[in-house]
Amino acid sequence: MGKDVIGSLLLVLSFVVCSSVPEPQGIEDRDILNLCEPRDFTGYEIDMVGEVFPISEPLRIRNIRGRITHPDWQGSWSWGTCKPVLFLRSHKNPIKMYEIRCNATGRIVFKKLPPGIYCFFACSGCPGFDGAYGIIIIDKKADPNKEINIELPLAAP
Repeated sequence: MGKDVIGSLLLVLSFVVCSSVPEPQGIEDRDILNLCEPRDFTGYEIDMVGEVFPISEPLRIRNIRGRITHPDWQGSWSWGTCKPVLFLRSHKNPIKMYEIRCNATGRIVFKKLPPGIYCFFACSGCPGFDGAYGIIIIDKKADPNKEINIELPLAAP
């Protein structure tokens, strides 16, 4: 009987922990990086990148707004067919995927995303660059002026 009670308590505790994930604060933010893996985005443009690097700190923002750049940034993506893209997958509904294409200056804007935790994968849309992945937390209490800035490294030759 004691094992049944402990099992029930663990089940309730795991439900409470999982239910509290949408509003992580402070140091707990680092723990949620484990929610995302680059392989979650297989079938998208992840196969085009060299390596995929984690961004270890979650990005807490009010809206998806910012820029995807590269180390030789001169203000635009001058490599012809490169169209940087940010893929987002909701933590609560992993089947729902958002694809946000950048303009020629690397600018991304997407304001209609509901609050919550999103895994992201960013890539250049063309060979020669590594990718990045991590967590974006859409929080309506976040600084309205804060923007995303993701720099994609050049892939090793």
